Amino acid sequence: AVPATQAVATAALHALFAGPTESVLTSAIPPGTAAPAVTVDGGVATVDFPTGLSRAAVAQVVYTLTQFPTVRAVRGTRSLEGEKLTRADFEDVTPAILVESPLPGERVTTPLRVRGTANTFEATFTLEIRSSSNRTLTRQTVTATSGSGTRGTFAETISFTATGPIWLVAYEPSAENGRPLHTVRIPLVTG
Repeated sequence: AVPATQAVATAALHALFAGPTESVLTSAIPPGTAAPAVTVDGGVATVDFPTGLSRAAVAQVVYTLTQFPTVRAVRGTRSLEGEKLTRADFEDVTPAILVESPLPGERVTTPLRVRGTANTFEATFTLEIRSSSNRTLTRQTVTATSGSGTRGTFAETISFTATGPIWLVAYEPSAENGRPLHTVRIPLVTG
């Protein structure tokens, strides 16, 4: 969690560049990379991007900053000087199912509100709550606002009965054989 601050964009980038805190998470930002300076003006965050960041790492920065209502785009200095970047610029590196809330490791209660974006066949995918032993506790079909080549949004409420650690699992069932595609697993704690 990011502590309360007036400089939320700076705090968020420091948390992002510090790296994942859960062992099941990964980051495209190389370990040890210093968090860049950021300023926000008129809905645009200007970031002094470190040189050599991969496209996926830049996408992580853009997604991190545009989660805030005061930031609509990100402009880079140095290696990305002048370009205004939005989430739409990174569809090629965005997961098919992107759960934006709840966050990994978050303490949650039932019913659980799940929101994010998806680009899946016919805008449909599945949410499950699983126990720490991977037993499915509840399953729900979700339909995003669009799909099949166009990213849509979703906000769904899912009820469950559990205590302790759980997993929120999102996946697209294969139209061919029903196998899970694009699986996302988010560790959560109930209570």
